[in-house]
Amino acid sequence: MKYEIKKLEEREVVKAVELFNAIVDELHADSPVTERSHYKETYPVEEVKERLSNKDNVYLVGKLGKEIVSFMFAWASDGVGNIYWLGVKPKYRKKGYARKLMDETIKQFTKKSCHEARVFSYPKEKGAHKLFKSFGFEEKSFIDKQFFGISIILMERKLAPVPIKKIAKKMYSDPYQEVFSFMKEVRKIDCSDYYKLMFSVEGLIPKEDRKENLPIPER
Repeated sequence: MKYEIKKLEEREVVKAVELFNAIVDELHADSPVTERSHYKETYPVEEVKERLSNKDNVYLVGKLGKEIVSFMFAWASDGVGNIYWLGVKPKYRKKGYARKLMDETIKQFTKKSCHEARVFSYPKEKGAHKLFKSFGFEEKSFIDKQFFGISIILMERKLAPVPIKKIAKKMYSDPYQEVFSFMKEVRKIDCSDYYKLMFSVEGLIPKEDRKENLPIPER
């Protein structure tokens, strides 16, 4: 059977979310059930169905016949393509399916006039990390395990020259807020976590001001 990548349809949402939940359980196998639920709550079936009508979504599935073997949950926002979650069923890995899914996602970002793409990478998942790097993603920020329960790296890739108006906006943007907004689509968090995040993101903070030299605010 031929591997086909297509836009997620409403009738496929339940199976896609089931695969998403399985990927969360796999990546966070050592985390408590309550912690894993924070991730799963970002993509409830009914909300995913509602988001399908939004032109900014890049929700894709990879299929072999009628079986969904991979998925992509990504979103284009303000010129940035954000890859929040992707996964491939274990028995279908190392067949190039994830690469094809990534390739189609980047094409969708380009069609939506994105000048940049972002993704979170789990360092322990060396295969996925290597995949992102092969697509030109570079490590930008390290998020300590105390925040997510597992270390995560924010990676970025330039897709096109940044528009002048975006450059001016970025000069006055809050880097913590940018990462916080990205993370809200990955894991259920609230505003109180923003302050803790400020002490968890290496690479956005000068070395002399990093968390080992500063008290972590209580939640």
